[in-house]
Amino acid sequence: MLARMAVSCLLLMLATAVSAQDKEKARAGFGDYAVTLTEVGALIAYKGEAICIGSYLAVFNPGYKGTLVSSREGWKDGQVAVSADGRTVTLEAKLPKGRFTYSATVTNTGVRTTTRVFVAEGAEVGPVECAAFQIPTSLVQGGSVEVVNAAGMPIDSQPIPAVGKRGPMARHGEALTIKTPTRNIVIASLSPAALYPFDARVDQYAKQQGI
Repeated sequence: MLARMAVSCLLLMLATAVSAQDKEKARAGFGDYAVTLTEVGALIAYKGEAICIGSYLAVFNPGYKGTLVSSREGWKDGQVAVSADGRTVTLEAKLPKGRFTYSATVTNTGVRTTTRVFVAEGAEVGPVECAAFQIPTSLVQGGSVEVVNAAGMPIDSQPIPAVGKRGPMARHGEALTIKTPTRNIVIASLSPAALYPFDARVDQYAKQQGI
């Protein structure tokens, strides 16, 4: 028996398998949106501009002593398939301590991602970390973050500091909007897991710096 955890998020089938050497070409697209699965997670573009530079999920052993299941392991050992209509890309992996599935579906209004993790029976589960979308630093300069509850009511709003400082930027909620002078990026959770903006604009995150 496996324990299961599922996370589904939204950023506003027959399948064709993709061989290991073609994983980097695993792309789904429709309208103005496109998503490509890579070693660092989902890369999402809007009208050709990168609005998400990665994503990840890791289920750790207690005390952060190694991982049970992670998206990085899933990419290394899994298989990728693209739906016949070219709008959904899915990564599935059977790992030593569980299973990992990640899918991204593109519509004309955004991208919906779903992550499912099955942990082997008897395994002790520790901390779980999930970065649903990693928004690049260049998109958030001069902006703010607004968080809303399940009723759609704002519960927090904070300006994005000019200088990054690792850690939470606002309260958690059912959805959040990153507002900038040129665009609004809306992220909503379709699962019980709440969302919160995390400032990762520090050297520790190297090329994955962002919100």
